[in-house]
Amino acid sequence: MTKSPRPLFAAMDLGANSFHLALISAEDNNLVTVDVRKALVRMVAGVYHNSHGAHLDGRTKRRVLETLSRFGDFINERQPTAVLAAGTSAFRRLADESFLIEAQTALGHPIKVLSGNEEAEFIYYGASFGRPKQARLVIDIGGGSTEIALGYGDHIETCFSLDLGCISLSNQHLNKNKLSKEEVLAVSQIVGQQIQQQLGTWQPPKGIEVLGASGTIKSVWWALRNLGLGKEYIDRQAIDRLLPLLHQTDHIYHLAHLIDLSDQRTRVFPAGLIILQQIFQHLQLERMEISTSALREGLVAEHLRQHNGIAI
Repeated sequence: MTKSPRPLFAAMDLGANSFHLALISAEDNNLVTVDVRKALVRMVAGVYHNSHGAHLDGRTKRRVLETLSRFGDFINERQPTAVLAAGTSAFRRLADESFLIEAQTALGHPIKVLSGNEEAEFIYYGASFGRPKQARLVIDIGGGSTEIALGYGDHIETCFSLDLGCISLSNQHLNKNKLSKEEVLAVSQIVGQQIQQQLGTWQPPKGIEVLGASGTIKSVWWALRNLGLGKEYIDRQAIDRLLPLLHQTDHIYHLAHLIDLSDQRTRVFPAGLIILQQIFQHLQLERMEISTSALREGLVAEHLRQHNGIAI
């Protein structure tokens, strides 16, 4: 008997800095990425405000639409079972409704603009898919926002979307080639105050699994390992030891060499590290595992749950 072909999904995370497209196959209750496309669009950097709200400048808008058009052509060649596209923090900042129509036309498929809480939920679903049913905290630091979700198995109990991202924070406070100790401390205080304002006294239960699901968190883990401070996870002590490196290096390119990251990723590394360090401190976390799955997998996982009855 000929086996029916496995369903293939095109899942897109249209983020504040980069757009990610993954072709994901659902195989025996596992999600397997079979192809990926990534484009650096720097969407959040092109957002400007006027009396009518937030809009995209012309150059950024063209770059975004051209990228979506290329993604659409690639998707049409592969003919997936379903196309699942989600716009995150940069999309939800825009007041220009006509832009969303243009973006969907360029892609050739609908784009769902997620609220911050919806984004946190999908990230949780993606990070939890196929993992043991237990209490879990999932954290994702993006370019324009940070998402936090607490749940048990496929049930989400609490989620937050913080108005803190490594791109936005860098543009506001850390857009320099050399940082001083005073600047790092000052920005850490700003981030800590924002986390306090948005989370208040909320704390996750002690001893639960903590997963970091973003490229920013993976970059911190990568840097720790390259400096001989890392393990298979991130711990609070290692982050505290890494933080002084931000003001001890002479130039951003020196930092990039030390931690073995691209210049582009290193530009936003200080902001991402500061946000992560302050989250560890505020939530009293001691250890964070690295998740290879996040929003894109979450879109597929939720689709499977709704249409195929597959538990996450």
